[in-house]
Amino acid sequence: MITRAILDGRGHRTRAITLSDPQHFTLTGHVSEVLGLMENLVPERTVPVGHSYTGFVITGVAGRAPERPAGLVHVDSAIPRSGQSLWQVFESAGVDAARFGVPPWPPFTEPLVFDQAVIDRIPKTYVHFLKSRFLELTSAMPEYVKSRPRAQGWRYEEMDTDHYGMLGRPGELARILSGDGGSKPAFHSTADQDSEIPCGRSAPMLHWAKRSPGAVPADCRPGVSFRDAAPA
Repeated sequence: MITRAILDGRGHRTRAITLSDPQHFTLTGHVSEVLGLMENLVPERTVPVGHSYTGFVITGVAGRAPERPAGLVHVDSAIPRSGQSLWQVFESAGVDAARFGVPPWPPFTEPLVFDQAVIDRIPKTYVHFLKSRFLELTSAMPEYVKSRPRAQGWRYEEMDTDHYGMLGRPGELARILSGDGGSKPAFHSTADQDSEIPCGRSAPMLHWAKRSPGAVPADCRPGVSFRDAAPA
């Protein structure tokens, strides 16, 4: 994935996460897969980034292990509410999920239950793709994000691209995530952080980086890198 290569070139180490076949798996199972990888390979706090359906996955990760994410980034995804499934999000928007080729497989029909108060305490970014084929579903997301209380930590970014902007405009997405080139980073934090981006068939990627001493002030760390890795 080109976005990964760009971030790698800027000092971020990336790892792809290929989720199990959704036809024969569950949302709970996908959340467990990501949590398992984080536990085994990435002991530091992370900033999961979820594209499309995987917005549900990263929210589930934060709900089950709220101490692990330093933030969440939704890339052209629905923002789930506790007790909703992806299909129910379509239904609430008056949209037929099947018309968009979303089958009634377990990950898409299983409700996600989490403590909203926990999610509200985590910094969050929404990246809206303005030419997405899912605009009927995502058109309300900008206003939802912008209307949230400041205490919930939301920020909003947008790209003039289709649903697969990470493929068509990878450099722009990388700039948003890293804050390079004058764009705002996904969000700031006083802690060194990490990030995760999905690509292809609902497959997030995970990346982290060492920080060169003094390279970036601690209070301006972009949300795409883990806290410093242990010395080699």
